[in-house]
Amino acid sequence: MQVCLAMNNAIVDRKIEIRTRAKKYARGLGIEEKKNLDHQITSKLFSLLIEKFAHQNLGVYWPLRDEVDWLRHAQGWQWSGAISFPSFEEKTNTMEFHRLKKEVDLNNPPQLGSNLSFEFRSEVIVPDVLLIPGLSFSESGFRIGRGGGYFDRYLENYSGTTIGICYAKNMVDSFEPESWDRPVNYIINENNTIGVK
Repeated sequence: MQVCLAMNNAIVDRKIEIRTRAKKYARGLGIEEKKNLDHQITSKLFSLLIEKFAHQNLGVYWPLRDEVDWLRHAQGWQWSGAISFPSFEEKTNTMEFHRLKKEVDLNNPPQLGSNLSFEFRSEVIVPDVLLIPGLSFSESGFRIGRGGGYFDRYLENYSGTTIGICYAKNMVDSFEPESWDRPVNYIINENNTIGVK
């Protein structure tokens, strides 16, 4: 029992270390440097989406300060499928994706934060393709997020395609995944689009 607990503590400590380092890197980027990296990553993202997933329903995220801001670089981008955004229910620790009720200009989005407010929520949909922000990803597709577990719980029963997005400097060779961790199908950073087997 003590060995098992020590292993679990080591896994959690490693994730905390990676998360802390990744946040520090992202928050330390200069404005122009971040814009440039975000633009490179978004270009690769759009190329992958158009090439492999055109016309499918897409689940996206509102970028936070230390995440790749794909939205800033979506100007003029047209998507033929539905686009949905996450909402989080803190009481049940769950997440679901909604189409937008009101028309929102993605080229000049409102500051909605990471949780879609009720005034913008329309019907719930299950995206065919899901963009997943990560503070870090391993080469094998496992993600380190913010530690709240919302994406982990959502992915337990999700069968669509997952695309993880992070900065190349925040990629790690590996870390021990926990039982609930699910690898993504693709990872995009400014250097590569990685198909995870």
